[in-house]
Amino acid sequence: EVDQNVLKEILALELAHYRLIKEERGGYHQRRREARTHPNSCLSIIIDGADWQSYGIPFFCERTHSSQKLWTLPVYLIGVLVHGRLSSVYIVPGHFKQGTNVVVHMLYDVLLDMMARGEKIPDTLYLQLDNTVKQNKSRFMIGFLAALVQAGVFKKVVLSFLPKGHTHEDIDQLFSRIVVALKCRDARSIEELANIIRTCYTDAEGRRLRVMSVDAVSNFADYIESYLHLTRNIRGITKFRQFIIKLIDTEVVLRCRVDTVTDGTWRGIEDHTTHTKVFKKPLPTGAFELPSCQLREPPSAAAVEKYERSLQQVQNGFRTMSSDAIASYVANINLLIHPPAEVASPTWIPLKSLAGGVRDVDAAREVGDDAAHFSVGDLLAFRADPELTPNQSFWLGMVLSL
Repeated sequence: EVDQNVLKEILALELAHYRLIKEERGGYHQRRREARTHPNSCLSIIIDGADWQSYGIPFFCERTHSSQKLWTLPVYLIGVLVHGRLSSVYIVPGHFKQGTNVVVHMLYDVLLDMMARGEKIPDTLYLQLDNTVKQNKSRFMIGFLAALVQAGVFKKVVLSFLPKGHTHEDIDQLFSRIVVALKCRDARSIEELANIIRTCYTDAEGRRLRVMSVDAVSNFADYIESYLHLTRNIRGITKFRQFIIKLIDTEVVLRCRVDTVTDGTWRGIEDHTTHTKVFKKPLPTGAFELPSCQLREPPSAAAVEKYERSLQQVQNGFRTMSSDAIASYVANINLLIHPPAEVASPTWIPLKSLAGGVRDVDAAREVGDDAAHFSVGDLLAFRADPELTPNQSFWLGMVLSL
């Protein structure tokens, strides 16, 4: 016989859980609306990734025995929805290590692109991320957001996470449209995949996606580690679902709370503290150089043998793959099974160049060591060229740092 009192307690806990999820989602939706209605005061971004190993390159919508036996190139898609503004998808080849660096790289590039377009970067950033320690809820992510605050790019950053198991949001619609498009189209190279993504989705304002193929992932984690007051063994960070990063006097501090419903009290990560200091020493204010990219460990000997067999199969001619698609597959697979000793991180402009209304290339470069010799108008004209490949378009975004 069921104990009615126990049953009532269970139902009460269930209702409280549903209320928590509904109000946490409502908070994200409110921040999203605020960014759309007040674009000059706040910016709302949600970032999420999809593991596309099951849709590796080359991808054929009609599978055959030979295509299923082929060892494909794993690629990862990172979606960045900037509410009320241009959104992006980044294609990351499988030889780059996944982690916080990938998300930091995408966020930096989005801000750089906003600067190149002459858009105002507001004082407040609302950032919504997937609730995973490996990629998002880490001291390196907090360090990057704190660096933006210290440089004056933002006065305040609010970093939020939905409860685990309840993170399905508007960005997942983007990935679902890609899945639908691939049901009837082949992606025989990264370039073809980029073209499919570019045409399969439009945002609420009717804009197409900006699609970038990544040739190098900025290694911000190794750079920032020596400056962080937050240690590798920091405890308690996983139990918080919202963080706020801002300046108190001249020091960047972190405050956090368990959620926005049952516990609205801001506190530091450590017990009985009001805030947590992010940096133990000041960050450089000018140009800085990032360490080499973090690469994945090479595959096992058995996997290498199968990849080499697939390489031979593709080089001999495989289905409808063009010579360019074959060359791209061969180059990327070789990077995966024989990774280079190092891959240089992209050069960053000083972060403070993104702040304070500095919107042209010459003014941005005056903060660093070199002077640029082209205007934002030139850059935008280059990016608008329909003949550009995704790789070329990506590096044009980085030309501000050359």
